[in-house]
Amino acid sequence: MTLLALFLGLHWFALQSMGWATMLVTRSQTAGLGEAVRTTFDGDHPCEVCRMVSEGRKAEKQAPAVFKVTKIEAAMDACPAVLPPAPPMERVAIGVELPRASFRGAPPLPPPRFV
Repeated sequence: MTLLALFLGLHWFALQSMGWATMLVTRSQTAGLGEAVRTTFDGDHPCEVCRMVSEGRKAEKQAPAVFKVTKIEAAMDACPAVLPPAPPMERVAIGVELPRASFRGAPPLPPPRFV
């Protein structure tokens, strides 16, 4: 689940939300709520957290995603999977006979109707 969140970029969203909340609280104390909302979300007045998130996203997009699959394949070749043999199956005689009288004969025609 954590890897999925990292692949989707949810960590950047969480950090950005924290930055926005901090900016709203600190700016609303001095300038009022309307001015705080405007300056928080206009993009012209970023805080340190907003700058960090922006730089992190840019660095993440520029860095190529490299996966070392060859190491996993080499580790898999070194340890072949050996399964133990299956235990022998024993046949057990069941001494219970099913009543077959109810299965004899053709089905009634036409099908029965419930009234």
